[in-house]
Amino acid sequence: MKHKTSGVIDSAARMLVGNRAGLNSTQRNFVNKYVGSHGAVKTDLKNNRGFLKNILIGNEHATDIARARYMQGGLLGQGGLIRGELAPSDEYISSARKLKDYMLADAGSASDFSRSDAKTLLSGSPMAALNIGFNVGFPAMEAAKAIRGESEEYGDRRGSGVGAALGSGLGFLLSSNFGLPAGMLASYIGKNVGQRAGSLFDNKEQTPYDQTMSIAEKALM
Repeated sequence: MKHKTSGVIDSAARMLVGNRAGLNSTQRNFVNKYVGSHGAVKTDLKNNRGFLKNILIGNEHATDIARARYMQGGLLGQGGLIRGELAPSDEYISSARKLKDYMLADAGSASDFSRSDAKTLLSGSPMAALNIGFNVGFPAMEAAKAIRGESEEYGDRRGSGVGAALGSGLGFLLSSNFGLPAGMLASYIGKNVGQRAGSLFDNKEQTPYDQTMSIAEKALM
């Protein structure tokens, strides 16, 4: 019984955070072929069908990219399905660390930060910011509106609104390499699943915040 429980726990852990350290050489080679250690798609595999086709029908290696991310980082771990889609390239991260060391180093000390690193940061920063802003910023903004009860679609059903916003964003994020139509479908499915899950936390009565504001408004009238 103890052995079975341990096996279930190990399987759950791999699903959530992967097991890069436990991969054999064949598995590591497969992962390294498609994504970096932080999960970003290898540069030579991006836009392999051309920019427009990649948007419409996705990356030719989308399935292998998703599989590689899952193998090394699971759903939530470093280089996994979620963090991997948000991560900049390993080259960008390396250059950013060199810049950090350069800025913190004593005057006159040696530094590995080079002109090539500066170019990597300058060319990669706009896309990295856009990626984070689109995949995290928009869902977070919709979730915040729902928390405040300002969602036009859900109104006072705050739990439903938050769940729908997060589910929609997560669905699109996980399917972005499969093309825009697939992303929109996954976003729709994620929204409905998230809304159903969030509805469990809908408060049919006034929240303490609403009650306090109501009392304050009456006192000022």
